[in-house]
Amino acid sequence: LSEICASLAANGVAIEVGPVERIGARGPMMSVYFRDPDGNLVEISWYNR
Repeated sequence: LSEICASLAANGVAIEVGPVERIGARGPMMSVYFRDPDGNLVEISWYNR
């Protein structure tokens, strides 16, 4: 997830929230949130299993 955050930042994408711990359908996960060019909120998540 840290590599994804670094890639987003290198391409000028502002991260709104994260990485933060969340609870998903499979249990604990880390998520990062940013906006696409149309303003939609996008979540990228990673389960540590």
